[in-house]
Amino acid sequence: YISDIYSIYTVYTVVKRKIFAGGYAPDTTAVYFRQKGGESMADILIVDDERAIADLIELTLTQVGHRCETAASGDAAADRIEKKRYDLVLLDVMLPGLSGFELMEYLQPAGTPVIFLTAKGELADRVRGLRLGADDYIVKPFEPMELIARAEAVLRRTGRLGTLRVFGLE
Repeated sequence: YISDIYSIYTVYTVVKRKIFAGGYAPDTTAVYFRQKGGESMADILIVDDERAIADLIELTLTQVGHRCETAASGDAAADRIEKKRYDLVLLDVMLPGLSGFELMEYLQPAGTPVIFLTAKGELADRVRGLRLGADDYIVKPFEPMELIARAEAVLRRTGRLGTLRVFGLE
């Protein structure tokens, strides 16, 4: 598990260096989203107690036009959800305070789309998450482009997506 975190942190560091060194241009990404006026397309809450992973997810999603906030515990996420409506929640299972599964039961009545993004990859965990109402379940480590694609698919299905641009065309 430590090696997975190190690998994710290494990818995060490389991506961060490329972005800030000018080596990454969002327009070269095959598919990305923006609302008219250049504002972010979706408000996404990232709930993960591993700071490096939360930062990687946030960096990945903000580069394609989403606005992200993070919470490091289930309790902090519940507080944020009470105060603000999110278009999507990316949720770890193993959290301090409320677990991701417990938080999912809290989220379901509000109808907020949820993608579990967790190291708990056992079949029983995946089935439990999906039966609780999650829209998708991604096991760590993950590929950032796959995360973007899955998040966009959930946002499209739930009608919470901004303008679609493919190769620079709306």
